[in-house]
Amino acid sequence: MKSSGLYIHIPFCIAKCSYCDFLSSPCDEHTKFAYYQALLKEIQLQGKLYGLKGTNRRISTIFFGGGTP
Repeated sequence: MKSSGLYIHIPFCIAKCSYCDFLSSPCDEHTKFAYYQALLKEIQLQGKLYGLKGTNRRISTIFFGGGTP
């Protein structure tokens, strides 16, 4: 069985780290909530389009990154 990793970036930072090349910015609670709702919809859509059920693949690792460390 083939396995893949998944990285989900959360782009809300208090300050930008000098080594970071990812999109990031500060935001309010409304923006964060809207982002998380959109992220959940996107995960559901991608699951329907490219679902792994019945295939020879699986997600073995999910990493959440971003935000000020």
